[in-house]
Amino acid sequence: MVLRFPVLLLLLLLIPLLPLDSSTKRVDFEDQRPATISARELAKIPALKDVSISSSNSDRNFGSEVEIYVMNWRKRVSITPPIIVSASVYTLLDFDIFEYVPPGSEVELAKIYLTLKMPPITSIDVEAHPLTKPFSESTATWSEYYSSFGGTLTTKTVASSVPPGSFVELDVTDYMRRVVEGRETFNGFFLRTSTYNDTISFYSKEDSDSKKRPYLYVEFRRPSITLTSSYSSVQLKPEDSLEVQLSVGGTYTSRASVSYSWVTAAPGISLSLSRNDAKVPFSSTLKITTSGASPGTYTLKLRASSTISSHYTVSSNEVILTIQVLPESTTVTEQDFSITAYPSSAQTPIGSVTQFSITITPIGGFSGSVSLTASGVPPDSTHQFISSGTNIYLRVSVGRGAPPGDYRIVITGTGGGKSHSTEVTLRVTQLESTETRTPYLRIELSSSSMKLSKGGSASIDVRVLGYLSDPVTITISGLPRGVTESHDLNGVPPNFTSKLTLSASGEAAPGSYQLTIIASGGGISASSKLDLSLIEVESSSQITTSQTASHTASQAQRDFSIEIMPSTLRINKRSSGSVAVTVKWRSGDGNVTLSASGLPSDAKASFNPKSLRSGTSSLIIETGETLGSFTVVVTGTSGNLTRQSTFQLQVTEESRCLIATAAYGSELSPQVNFLREFRDEIVFSTYSGSRFMTVFNSFYYSWSPGVAKLVRESELLAGFVRISLIPLLTILGAGTYICSGNVNEASIIFTGILMSFSIGAVYLGPPFMIISRKFKFLGGPELSKSLIAALMISCVFLAIGISFTFSYVVMLFSSSLVLSSLLLAPNIMMRAFDVLPKYFSEYFGRI
Repeated sequence: MVLRFPVLLLLLLLIPLLPLDSSTKRVDFEDQRPATISARELAKIPALKDVSISSSNSDRNFGSEVEIYVMNWRKRVSITPPIIVSASVYTLLDFDIFEYVPPGSEVELAKIYLTLKMPPITSIDVEAHPLTKPFSESTATWSEYYSSFGGTLTTKTVASSVPPGSFVELDVTDYMRRVVEGRETFNGFFLRTSTYNDTISFYSKEDSDSKKRPYLYVEFRRPSITLTSSYSSVQLKPEDSLEVQLSVGGTYTSRASVSYSWVTAAPGISLSLSRNDAKVPFSSTLKITTSGASPGTYTLKLRASSTISSHYTVSSNEVILTIQVLPESTTVTEQDFSITAYPSSAQTPIGSVTQFSITITPIGGFSGSVSLTASGVPPDSTHQFISSGTNIYLRVSVGRGAPPGDYRIVITGTGGGKSHSTEVTLRVTQLESTETRTPYLRIELSSSSMKLSKGGSASIDVRVLGYLSDPVTITISGLPRGVTESHDLNGVPPNFTSKLTLSASGEAAPGSYQLTIIASGGGISASSKLDLSLIEVESSSQITTSQTASHTASQAQRDFSIEIMPSTLRINKRSSGSVAVTVKWRSGDGNVTLSASGLPSDAKASFNPKSLRSGTSSLIIETGETLGSFTVVVTGTSGNLTRQSTFQLQVTEESRCLIATAAYGSELSPQVNFLREFRDEIVFSTYSGSRFMTVFNSFYYSWSPGVAKLVRESELLAGFVRISLIPLLTILGAGTYICSGNVNEASIIFTGILMSFSIGAVYLGPPFMIISRKFKFLGGPELSKSLIAALMISCVFLAIGISFTFSYVVMLFSSSLVLSSLLLAPNIMMRAFDVLPKYFSEYFGRI
């Protein structure tokens, strides 16, 4: 009987976990828990200037008033002769936007908040307009500014029933987005009304209560600065010099500067920048001179940054430049690269798409970036270079107006002061009538066999040819367990070439398999066989992304693996998150550069750091509006050696405090802000807390939207919810105090038990006491023993799960711990109410 309830409890907790991905990766490194990263930032910008201007006092300034007004009055004071007296009072309002929001930020929400002082008599429409010229609070008058406004940005109707002290919101998101992006000049806002015979007033910035002053609330994503270098490593002799090209770009639109620092002292090496402190984007040349430098290897760190104000500094990624000073007698191998394209020729009808695979091979340790251009593309056609991991493609879309014929397309790569070209031939054929040409599909593989090692990956090119206007999807049948597929291009009409990558986990069973590559679309299909040889990891060989790549003897002895934790990452849309990418060398050593592919089209990915010799890098993903599940491929490259690993990215709707927001009427209310901060800053800051929230969210968001809708529609129900939330807010406040300054796994578990026990006592205690009159076992000792056993079991397995970062174990037993604590409190209360009366009766009976 004692074990029955813990078993049932654990089975119930498995229900929210059923939709989750069941494939769990074990990753052995020191700390696998990614940091919680918030891409969205909030700014509450106080009014810098506000002043009302009056038509009846057209030359008078009212800048020191504690109220600002919006009004229009028009009265007939005489019928014969007809005399109409009118008066208007409008308000000018200004905010120091760029003190709080960096130029180039992506504004997601912007609202003016005004605190109502005097409501209108009936109702009034408050309009917000852009101010067309700057103003001075101490000198602005009606005569100078009465017509200095642009088109209407937003209108808010305020009724007489709105109580004083309420917020009046004016949504100016679209306008502030244009201002911050640099598309419009900001001078302030002009508040006016088209309503006559009514007045409204708000508290101004001169009011003694700072909470009532006007402010602009902005939600935004900070802009980015990127820094790239034409070299990652260079070799020089003493008394030599070399120039490195630096490019500063990104979404940031103001001035930035490049700074550098030595990891170790580099006497005798001097540096100079040709251009610095310029408006982004810009390029600069870093000149390196080794005058009197001793032979050795020196490391230089470079970064571009800009200090916006006391509130913000925007920084780029860190670029590492390795400078090797060689002895005078050493021969320096010239760094260069070569460029090739596959296939060398292709044929496509008018109106179709084709692509060529581009390979750039470093020579002499070349490590710079290469920019690509193409010329000779058919008329009325477009082309673009597409990068997918380490693979680069030239995709050509042949327009309807392109004349049939052969075209020599020259592909040129430029980088590190070098430039090389290669040519391909594209034959454009006449588009034939569908009545005279039968649709068909054909698949060509760059290799009929593939060798794949456990824990590694390998790739081949799949070329889809045919005459078909429908999209064609590539699938594989016969994949063994533990082997996954990914495509850099899929679901488009032929002709196209897709890079097919197979990745094998440690669970894959070695052996020989015959796979079938299938292309299907428009009701027809084609297939081709691929022989897969799955082998154990061999230190003497390696698999690269090209089946035809050659390796030197030294490279054949090098091998590394990429491991990702967690294997599934859930992120809200317009938010961000991260996974830990760990690089481990099985044999040999070297610098590994990381890249990611397979993301949604509007998502951004960045590594910190982007390259490393071994250890862990954080892959930070910022999502856009696209929802769904995506297989993200992380590729690591070291010389000609490439390894890949995958994880699942799930982009979902934003998780919000739905019921509390509906009850309090706004996401900006102090209570909702507190709930959000408790979740994000305390619970999500620990591994066990973040795993528990995965289960909790799957439960909470399955029913809360419907309840929140009912709460929004009923003020009576909203009031009841606000009252019922008071104990919860009090308990969470006590939990915040306990965890303050020391949020770790132990403190969050201890606090979670206390808070769950308290919540159970408050919310479950009374109904359990009523129900227990009919169901006596709810207050019985057997249930108490079972719940205590479940609590102890949960603590033990939760500690094991945290120690070994078993994600599902932590999710299961953190939920079990909370649930058993919730139920234990009312059970103890019921037992106490049963035992205490008997005890006091016996005690006073003896007296």
